[in-house]
Amino acid sequence: MLASSRRLTVPLAQTTRSIHFRAANANLLSGLGATSALLQELGDDEPSSAIPAKPPSPPQQQLQTEIEQARQLRQQLQQQVDQLKKHNQQFSEVLVRLNEIANTTNVSIPNPHDIERTTESVEEAVVEPFPFEAITSETPTVVVSRHHDPFINLALEDYIYHNMPPSSKRLVFYVNSPCVVIGKNQNPWKEVNMPALNRLGVTLVRRNSGGGTVVHDQGNINFSFMTSKQEFDRMFFAELVANAMNRLHQGVKVNDRGDIVTKADNLKVSGSAYKISKGRSYHHGTMLLNSNLEVLRGVLARDPSLGIIETQSIDSVKSPVTNTHVDRERFIDEVIIEFERHFGSEAKVDDEMQSAIDQNDMMGLGDFYEANSKHCDTITISKATDIPPEVLEIAKKLKDDSWRLGHTPKFTHTLTNEKLGFSLKFDVAKGAIVDNMELTFTNTKGPVSKQTIESSVEFLRDRIQQGGLHYKGSDIAGFITNDMISDWVGQSIDGTI
Repeated sequence: MLASSRRLTVPLAQTTRSIHFRAANANLLSGLGATSALLQELGDDEPSSAIPAKPPSPPQQQLQTEIEQARQLRQQLQQQVDQLKKHNQQFSEVLVRLNEIANTTNVSIPNPHDIERTTESVEEAVVEPFPFEAITSETPTVVVSRHHDPFINLALEDYIYHNMPPSSKRLVFYVNSPCVVIGKNQNPWKEVNMPALNRLGVTLVRRNSGGGTVVHDQGNINFSFMTSKQEFDRMFFAELVANAMNRLHQGVKVNDRGDIVTKADNLKVSGSAYKISKGRSYHHGTMLLNSNLEVLRGVLARDPSLGIIETQSIDSVKSPVTNTHVDRERFIDEVIIEFERHFGSEAKVDDEMQSAIDQNDMMGLGDFYEANSKHCDTITISKATDIPPEVLEIAKKLKDDSWRLGHTPKFTHTLTNEKLGFSLKFDVAKGAIVDNMELTFTNTKGPVSKQTIESSVEFLRDRIQQGGLHYKGSDIAGFITNDMISDWVGQSIDGTI
């Protein structure tokens, strides 16, 4: 009897190999059946004993040779099938015996399918090296990120931008998990419904480029075209993307602002932002494929009850939008084709390929060949790729509140409580630090006395004078002693109390 603590295992190679026995049986039996059918089609299933009246003609000799080869093949297949059946029987007997032992010793026997799945998981866990050489080469390169963390993707974009040679070309694709991305110098309290954002658990992201606010989810895709400062053209890459979309029968055009809109009704499907620095430039944008437009509208629609923001920050230009319902991978493929058409290198032409080119020209397909004869390097940043520490450090900075909120230009935020008859005006300096607070009354006959309201914010006023109070709903509300007023202020600022 085996000790109960001992674990029996079947060797992995033997177990994994046995998993495929049934598939091999099916393939061999299929081949055996096809061979038998061929024999029936060509002639008798067994050798004929009849002696021909005259010598067979060359075609008949060829036919007889093929029949004999088919018979031999059938015999070989039958032998292999018999051998596999024997192995299957032996393996089944081993498993039965092992399970009998397991039942008497409380030992678990691994399921072959579980072993195969475990092997696949181990393969997925293998760390892939980061493609430094491709990132820093002069060759035009496409980079496809399979990460969905918006901070990692924006950090990768920034890293590629600063490490590519200024004269080279890059095309980057990535898809983010749900988030709202604001421009470098925008005010999130003005651009976004902050209470709705926090209630839905949508991440706020501030990018390094200008432009307006956009909503990302896994129903859209982001692209970034990088080139030199000298070659920057605000409209060029938008036209390139529009051409790719029109090959997918989308019917889109580029408007005067550089947005991609539908030709039929001017609904926006793609917006862009730009950055020029250190001899380089990039144009990045987003394409609406199958986004949740209700969430998009919900987090961007500020209710008047959230107060009035006065600021010198850049405002977004509101536009009606729609989805294109294009498959994500099709979009990537078509834009890569356009990128290669302009920047890809020519394939080396040998005699055989030259003959094909000549035939294409004769058939009027020269333009088609030219559009598909160029290529560029394409690399994938998967979740198994070893992300450089520099990228992780950039992502950490992008995630920090000192950047996401603190980079907001100074502003004032006036909250008015119509029911209680008073307003609070907050002066917020750069760094999202509250500089000052003003309390004014619009109605002295409200349900709460003026004295009660004044005393409830006195502690907050003292804290602001001490300095360093961040403009967050929960931080502000925490210094208001009246619960009703405290909850209202926190909810109005960003939905936290």
